[in-house]
Amino acid sequence: REEGITKEDLLTIPGTPSTAASTPHTSVRNLFSPGCSMRNMPTMAPLDGIDSTSGELEVPRKSGSSVRRKRTWNSQDLKRVLGDENNDANTIPPQPADDDVPDESTIGKLRMDSVVGRKEEIKTIKTCLQRMVTAKRSFDKAMKFDSGFLKIPSKELVFIRGCSGVGKTTIARKLSSYVAKSKGGLFVEEKFHAGSKVPFAQIANIFRNVCREILSISEESALHIGEIINTELGDQRDILLCMVPELKEIVVEYYDADNDNDDDSISSTNDDTKHFEAEYAQQRCKYAFRVLSRALSAVVSPLVLLLDDMQWADSASMDFINHLICDEQNPNPFMIVGCYRHDNSSSSSKNDEPNSNSPALVERIQYITDRKDNFRCNITQVELENFTTVDSVKEMIMAIMSMDDNAEQVEGLARICFKRTQGNPYFVVEFMTMLQQKGLLNFSHETLKWSWDENEIIEAKGSTNNIVDMLQARIEGLSVPQKKFLQCAACLGSSFQKSLISLVWKEYYTRNDDDAASVDDLIATLSDQHFFIVEQQQRRGDNGEVLCQWVHDQMREAVAQHLLDGSNKNKSVRPQIGSILLRSLDKEQLEQDYLFMVTDLINHMTQTRIITGKVEFAKLNLRAAKKARDIGAFQSASAYVASGIRMLPTSEKDSKLSNDNNNHHRELMVEFCTMGALMELALGNGEGFEEYSTMVFEQQQHKEESTVEEIETMPLQVSRVNKLSMVDLQYKQAVDYSLATLKDWGTKVTSRRKYNIMMRPLEAMTKLSKTICMAKNDAPAPDDIHEAMGIITDPKLLNTLKLLSHLGHVCWISKQVFLNILVICKIVELTLEHGLNEFAAPAFASLGMLTVALKQDTETGSQFAKLALAIQGQMTDSSSGTTRAETLYIVYTYCLCHTESLNSALVPYTRAYNSGLRVGRNDHAIWALVCKQLLVPWMMGKSMVSLRGHCPDVVSQAEDLSQGTQAVVVKAFWQAMTNLFTSASDGSEPKNVSLLEGKIFSAKNFKGTDEVASAFVHLVQGELLLFFDIEKAADRAVKYGDKFVKDAPAMFIGVMETFHRAVALYAMARRTKKRKYRKRAVALRKRIEDWQDEGNPNIKHYDIFLNAEQAALDNRNELAETRYRRAVVYAARTGHLHHTALFNERYAEFLKNVKGDEYEARHRTNEAVRFYREWG
Repeated sequence: REEGITKEDLLTIPGTPSTAASTPHTSVRNLFSPGCSMRNMPTMAPLDGIDSTSGELEVPRKSGSSVRRKRTWNSQDLKRVLGDENNDANTIPPQPADDDVPDESTIGKLRMDSVVGRKEEIKTIKTCLQRMVTAKRSFDKAMKFDSGFLKIPSKELVFIRGCSGVGKTTIARKLSSYVAKSKGGLFVEEKFHAGSKVPFAQIANIFRNVCREILSISEESALHIGEIINTELGDQRDILLCMVPELKEIVVEYYDADNDNDDDSISSTNDDTKHFEAEYAQQRCKYAFRVLSRALSAVVSPLVLLLDDMQWADSASMDFINHLICDEQNPNPFMIVGCYRHDNSSSSSKNDEPNSNSPALVERIQYITDRKDNFRCNITQVELENFTTVDSVKEMIMAIMSMDDNAEQVEGLARICFKRTQGNPYFVVEFMTMLQQKGLLNFSHETLKWSWDENEIIEAKGSTNNIVDMLQARIEGLSVPQKKFLQCAACLGSSFQKSLISLVWKEYYTRNDDDAASVDDLIATLSDQHFFIVEQQQRRGDNGEVLCQWVHDQMREAVAQHLLDGSNKNKSVRPQIGSILLRSLDKEQLEQDYLFMVTDLINHMTQTRIITGKVEFAKLNLRAAKKARDIGAFQSASAYVASGIRMLPTSEKDSKLSNDNNNHHRELMVEFCTMGALMELALGNGEGFEEYSTMVFEQQQHKEESTVEEIETMPLQVSRVNKLSMVDLQYKQAVDYSLATLKDWGTKVTSRRKYNIMMRPLEAMTKLSKTICMAKNDAPAPDDIHEAMGIITDPKLLNTLKLLSHLGHVCWISKQVFLNILVICKIVELTLEHGLNEFAAPAFASLGMLTVALKQDTETGSQFAKLALAIQGQMTDSSSGTTRAETLYIVYTYCLCHTESLNSALVPYTRAYNSGLRVGRNDHAIWALVCKQLLVPWMMGKSMVSLRGHCPDVVSQAEDLSQGTQAVVVKAFWQAMTNLFTSASDGSEPKNVSLLEGKIFSAKNFKGTDEVASAFVHLVQGELLLFFDIEKAADRAVKYGDKFVKDAPAMFIGVMETFHRAVALYAMARRTKKRKYRKRAVALRKRIEDWQDEGNPNIKHYDIFLNAEQAALDNRNELAETRYRRAVVYAARTGHLHHTALFNERYAEFLKNVKGDEYEARHRTNEAVRFYREWG
């Protein structure tokens, strides 16, 4: 009173209580007692993070951005700010927690963010986060001392399950405050929603949000991420840039630089002739996102991703999530929290999607749970239920009204609320909101108390017992502009930017009403009424963007049902908004951010609308289909094709209305049907493929020029081969159809009218000889490729080569080896005659392999291999990348390994592995990995300790990518190394270590039909017998002979297998003097001697040792002793530990049994033991 302050002025002073229970904590009358003035009030200490002018706290929340969060004041805030009456005036009151700072503007308002009764659940997920952070520290510490295989669980996967409205998302968001306290961490969330048809939208959005945050926080981190992506993906990063456009700011320097092709390189990019590889597109996209997740988790720690409402996730998105979680190559800790409903009983949607109990979601969760150790992840499942007692609801009501005491007063209200809401937390919030809006729950600023009448509540809302009616009643009470604004918002997804809805609102609202309505006012009003949550996104270089998110998915579903699907009049809203966006958005923004959403909105138009503009919408569907195809979303692409076809004119009258011509419509129809056929084939739907193909051929009847007709139908004819072989599994029909089609196109693979199976070998070998001679004479030198050979651009010829490539693949699968040889020769001939193409490099590499395997000409084979590498280097377009892994693998596994050091293959194998994963060629990628990590080191005698450490990693990758043959090969070697290691351990030796039997792999139980896998099992069993039972090894060599060399011809490890057979045969020939051993041993020695003379640099010690064995067999002991010593020295100098040990062992036996030198024999035996131990 002394200062002239009124009660109204008092309510604006920070520190005034906003709510009260039955009795106010502090009376307004005695707040300023006589003698107390504003001058002698306790001084308020500034609080960290609080704006001194607004009293608002910066609290990091969703998406990692800093947003202002407010809560109401209570009595504790008053005591904290004003201080106790007994305190000294200069005493600084205690500071509140960072996440518990009130704001005076919320006086008399309900707290909607209250969380009660979930302490144990919050503690559980917080423990998971702490465990992940600890794993990161352990990993960093381990990396300082051990760079090998680390089996540290680095990923946390938390599933929060419960019915709608129990607080799953609210509980998960509690992690955001914990992440904010850790330096460098990010918490990002994304929500799936019912009925969404946008492919991979949520997966892409959550990574876009992470990239936005990183760009706004640290340029250094962004630069590091760009380096990782550029290194791992190279020219295949375009798919990431398409789905996550923010990455263009991160990899911009590398992206622009790589777009400038070398002057000496050749590009064959031609959109009209490029073929879509469905079998590789999805793998390519999944691997790209794996690389992105590795890069992000390597830079950002902890990284927590919240995926909400996973029960609405489509199968393709679930595949992506599964692929990210199961990435064993990502040692960086990160956390994925998935929230999903276990039932949809409370959904307000008329067209419910399959619920979370569907087999797809449950099976994926179980799959990950069963393999969590392999995937280095911890799995935690949290179950949330409705509150089961009135006390829990009472506690929540008190929190909503900011009440600290007098719980008895709300007992009756809590019972009513519990009965109406069944204890569902979200329903409790909506029920309290409804009471306040209906005037049944009031706050008095005079008494600072809430008041209500229980009888009025019972009578007024006695018939409303479900959330759907409650929400629809709220919606119905809104004004017309507010309803129309909600219509727009419901069409834009679970969240939307203010700038986007402003773009729509400017035209949509003025088209229907004359009243002016501000977007800012509408957002503020609807936010206050608990429809939206409004946040400020932080972005680099500007003030960010206002982001609005629906307060709950139930609210959005209720709006959609009531305002969009409730009447025929409202069903045109979505197409109207889609059309507005199509006109208003610039082309780049449409293609980058909103193409799928706009297309889906427009596709809601009914069939009764006039045709005007439909051709434009059809073209929009075609663009969406192509984009969906490129990211591997085949189901969505097929749906866009079907929608686009329905929009094309079906009569002359329609054509005139659309201001277009019939020919153009037929061209669009052909393009649509071709796309549809390819997508149906990618989905494994043979009937759909045939249906679209038939439509294409019907359209061609209107064409006048047969040449155009042939070119346009070629892609479908090529794809039909895939359909017959991969979908129908009719290999013979696929071969016959290919040969007939190629003949119609003017290309003959075989010179015979009717292909006689008995004449295939003769014709194939004759053709191979001619092609080898032609290639040697006509092919330019590798350095002259650029000047001597052009590039093929003729669409017909490119389709012919494509069909030949598919035919070769079918021949390989169906084991028609000689027909495959003819196909390879034909591709080489067409390349030499017409120019370079994407299939030339693997064809020349395969020709080199055949030259080595069938003609035993390693020099010529190496020449063809170098030519293949030169061709691959000249082809710079993305289509040639699909063959890079295949070319590198064939060249270094079957050709150059016979003329160059094995060490020279390690880097190309790494390139083949990376390139194969980038483009989805997982078969060649994993074979390259097996060669690099296992086969080459094994042949070179490297330590088995490191080899055994790599085996689990390689096996897991092979199994993850469905490469069963490679997994079998690695497991067989892994078991053999385990037997070799165990045999040296005391008390743990298996019953028979010479047999390929154990927990890892059992040759007895192996029943594989793959010839390559069987060949390697045979090889590994021979390796064990060589070191454990040389007599059985020799007998096995006599029995099976060149089995491995025949089943895996020209492979570099076959040279070592041949040598080891010769060692066993010579040992038994010297011991038994039997002719069967001697004859075969001498033949193998001569074969290896020939390989040595042809220039193989990897087998010199083989030749020296076998000559020593031959001299010992011929009783030329002095010569034998000299050669034994030379072989030991050469093997030791070249690092072949196993051969150094083996040579010492065989030399010791010679010294003891032939020379009688016990002392030197004992020394050589000790040397053998030493090298065996060093080998492992």
